Amino acid sequence: MEPTGWLRILVDHAALRDNARRFRELVPPACRLLTVVKSDGYGHGLLPAARAFLDGGADLLGVHTVGEAAALRAGGIDAGVLILGPVNAAGAALAARLGAEATVGSLAGLAAARAAADPAHPLRVHLKVETGVNRQGIVEGELDAALAVLDGTPGLQLVGVSSHYADIEDTTDH
Repeated sequence: MEPTGWLRILVDHAALRDNARRFRELVPPACRLLTVVKSDGYGHGLLPAARAFLDGGADLLGVHTVGEAAALRAGGIDAGVLILGPVNAAGAALAARLGAEATVGSLAGLAAARAAADPAHPLRVHLKVETGVNRQGIVEGELDAALAVLDGTPGLQLVGVSSHYADIEDTTDH
């Protein structure tokens, strides 16, 4: 296709594949490798980026919304998908039906997931905990309540824990 404007971006999907392959070599086989393809694969194209990363050995694709998870499924991607952004009850139910995993980082988000819980289609949950960024996540005082909901709801299955590390965005002091 001929460029029509002053800007043209060429995406090398082989480089995406090779980057994922290199990370796969560094990560123990027992660990799942997550590559993030949210926001249209950060401009690289949702489906092409997903396919490149999966070809390189990624196990799980990270998206921001349940709509992006649905787009991956509609595009023929059957690999693991983790929704990183918040989901409401309808989104949690759809995520479970799609076989996607969901990040839950608040008691309200957990209540939404619980409202949608269906033992026939369990929702695999990654609990996001607050560790100092004060950006999002279950705080220490809410942890027991969150675990009680997860433990007491047959349609919810805790499969992971995540966090933003305190001071992670300070790139001046490694």
